Amino acid sequence: MREQINALGLKSGDSVADLGCGTGQVPAVLLSEQMAPSGLRIAEIDFVAEALQRVRWRFAGDMLRAEISAEFVLADLGSSKDRSTIPLRDETQDAVLASLLLSYVHDPTALLEEIKRIAKRGATVVVSTLRPDADTSRIFVDGAEELKAGAASEFLGGLDPVDVDASLRTFLNDAARLLDLEEQGVFRFWSREELGSLLRNAGFRRVRVIPEFGSPPQALVAIATR
Repeated sequence: MREQINALGLKSGDSVADLGCGTGQVPAVLLSEQMAPSGLRIAEIDFVAEALQRVRWRFAGDMLRAEISAEFVLADLGSSKDRSTIPLRDETQDAVLASLLLSYVHDPTALLEEIKRIAKRGATVVVSTLRPDADTSRIFVDGAEELKAGAASEFLGGLDPVDVDASLRTFLNDAARLLDLEEQGVFRFWSREELGSLLRNAGFRRVRVIPEFGSPPQALVAIATR
């Protein structure tokens, strides 16, 4: 997430849309790393109401003190067959982030068209996805070591060993199910070349795709210009 936020190139007074924000990793990193420029405006957007409530509960006060203006928007970004709709006005965003989202929407191309619609001309867009051959066992092992070492406590709070073990078992089960759904064609993951072509075909310029997330990298981050 640090790398993705850096790639956005946020400046003072910018507006950024955080699509599929989940429980708020973007504000967590912005605040803990003091990466937010003055006057930043951020739209946290997700289709899970409980996730947005958790973001608001965890970070609203700290964002206010850091002079970050935040709005929390409930929206279906395309998990169904209905066309993706981002409830933001045309050409209002200086930057847009869709972290690990594109693979899980029904129509990725429609979502990219919506991202292009809300982004200002010249805006930076960052989109990431797992690789098609992502090694979930590697992600699991690395995550287990990080959690048990307490490295994620700044984001997750205190976790006792029972919580860690239960969370890791759940993750491994979900990861295995994810591979099954990929093979069934429910989800789609792209190669480096395919992801770049997807953004270029949607009309984005200066597209570059960088392997990230672990060694060897398990994800791809595409950085483009509207």
